[in-house]
Amino acid sequence: QNKKRVYTNKEKSQNQHTMSWDWVERDLTDWAKRTLPEFLLLSMQDPDNKDRVLARTPWEDFSVCVAEVQIDGEVSLTGKKSQALLQFELNIGLRVDIEREGKDDFWSGVLQLPRFESCS
Repeated sequence: QNKKRVYTNKEKSQNQHTMSWDWVERDLTDWAKRTLPEFLLLSMQDPDNKDRVLARTPWEDFSVCVAEVQIDGEVSLTGKKSQALLQFELNIGLRVDIEREGKDDFWSGVLQLPRFESCS
């Protein structure tokens, strides 16, 4: 009953995008710098108006609009087969605009998340 699984060449080629049998490290820094800003902007999108990036505040008539996102640091995936470990150390910066709805009041701000990192 303890038969060893034998993979066909087709199955092996289909699994090439997964981790290999040997320990490997894949650098995902470029991917993170390219995709995380987009995900952060989408996460704060106004559900009533998809063209506007908006977050509501607990204060009446105030809204936060994300103007820019910057990511710096390193991201890697290390492991073999089913033992993958995502490691990251990022510095995340957001430039936000705070607006008072119905008024011309406008303030700019910066949100920084220095050393946002995975716990090993």
